[in-house]
Amino acid sequence: MKKHCKFLGRLIKTNFLYWLVFSVGFTTIYYAVLLLTTAARFLTWPNFSKHYDFIESFRLVIQGTGAWSDIFMIMINEPMLEIGYLNTEYGIAEWSLMLLPFRVFVVFILGVLMSMIFLLLRHSRNHSCNIGSALSIGGTGLGVWFSGMSNITLTWVVCCSTPSWVVGLAMLGMSSRFALAIEPLGLLVNLIGFGFLFSIIAILTHSIVKVGATEGAVHT
Repeated sequence: MKKHCKFLGRLIKTNFLYWLVFSVGFTTIYYAVLLLTTAARFLTWPNFSKHYDFIESFRLVIQGTGAWSDIFMIMINEPMLEIGYLNTEYGIAEWSLMLLPFRVFVVFILGVLMSMIFLLLRHSRNHSCNIGSALSIGGTGLGVWFSGMSNITLTWVVCCSTPSWVVGLAMLGMSSRFALAIEPLGLLVNLIGFGFLFSIIAILTHSIVKVGATEGAVHT
């Protein structure tokens, strides 16, 4: 295990700029795609944005909540930015994308894991390791799909304007009642996605270490 961790650390250090740009870029593209696809779905361009002082919100939550278990559950749903379409006639937001600090961090970690997988695949290819790239890419796609879907934070007036991953499913045509019924499964779906990604990283790393191709981490 120590050898595996040292190799991963060296691989990231050698390709740090690629690793950082990929991770941040994935996070940015993820939210940009959510915003643009939602705007295209409703044929309405965002016409409002609202910033929230989430640091002050965190302070108030900690100050006014007794149980620490409740504090965490409240804090992870505190927003820092909301962008969407406001119906000026009725004064309500028909839809919006909300950026929650905790969810943004989770999406960033998703990008980090993806970048590590691609670095491992690139390294193995350059060292002629016999690793199934197609299987690894397919597993990565599944992991990103599950985790990416479960971290969607869209609101829609039809779904009571609650920022949730199931709002995206409702927008795609799923019954709003059924979508809200499966909302509690979000954590499980998220864990399944991350499970795929961690498993692929573990398998790729073990294969590279096993064949002794850990020297000379590839520069991108």
